[in-house]
Amino acid sequence: MNENLFARMQELRDLAGVIGLATWDQETYLPKKAEAGRAAQLGTMQALHHERLVDPRLGDWLADAKAATPDEVAMVRVLAKERDRAVKIPSALVKALAEAQSHALSAWREAREEKSFKGFQPHVH
Repeated sequence: MNENLFARMQELRDLAGVIGLATWDQETYLPKKAEAGRAAQLGTMQALHHERLVDPRLGDWLADAKAATPDEVAMVRVLAKERDRAVKIPSALVKALAEAQSHALSAWREAREEKSFKGFQPHVH
């Protein structure tokens, strides 16, 4: 397998891991005063992941991929499918959605505590 393709796969895996960890922390231990900052961080990380995924060089590497094992064939197939979906979405939208999701989570927590849907309603579109 192409060395650049394999390195990009690892980078995407690492970014996804950081995003997952930050999301888990947001949903479990994050202090209320840190919610806005975490929303910005997740937006940035999601946009970075997306930009790496839609990079035209990755498309070239996938097109030229010569997988040697069944595992590599599967990795290339899955990444190509993920990339094909991602190229249809602008990075700015990915970032905006990640930030909106984080803000909505915060609003949902407050609305749940207050037993009032009004605080969460603006986040439901």
